[in-house]
Amino acid sequence: MKKNVLISVAFMLFFAVLAGVAYRAESADFAREYMVKAAISLNLARFTEWPEGALGADNLNINLCVFGNKNMQQAFAQMEKKPLGKRSLHVIQMHDPVHLDQCNMIYVSELEETALIQVLSLIEGQPALTIGERDDFLERGGLVNLALEDGKIHIQVNLEAVTRSGIKISSRVLALTSIINVKNTGNDEE
Repeated sequence: MKKNVLISVAFMLFFAVLAGVAYRAESADFAREYMVKAAISLNLARFTEWPEGALGADNLNINLCVFGNKNMQQAFAQMEKKPLGKRSLHVIQMHDPVHLDQCNMIYVSELEETALIQVLSLIEGQPALTIGERDDFLERGGLVNLALEDGKIHIQVNLEAVTRSGIKISSRVLALTSIINVKNTGNDEE
């Protein structure tokens, strides 16, 4: 029991440090920003449960599909084969949303709006952990947004979309995030 409490406290401290890492955005240290976002994404995966059968019984990987610029791709490439419980992270660089069915996680960085809408609509309701970094990512149906505010990365979660996807994000992680209530992912009428 005492060991579980210590592990829980250590996890929360580690995650809080990652989520609150401050850096000067004006210094153009984008590589560091993306490394922090990649590390947060890896930790999100460690504390996410997929529905039975979603990862495949004999698959030893959790496939992370990355749409993004060169810096984002390089940051995630360094996460290749990192352990995730009994599985390992497998990073797949994506350029178009052709084979999204192979993705257990999808990270979206700097994707044009029409492509973003296409990606999110193709995987809506599927057991895929989607992570983005746009102000409207959650409103479009994404699950987790890594928002840069005041030089810090804040984790925002669309809990309704998480529920629809069938995945479960640990309550310990959710306690460290901002839950964003999204009324509608379509056109809002006043």
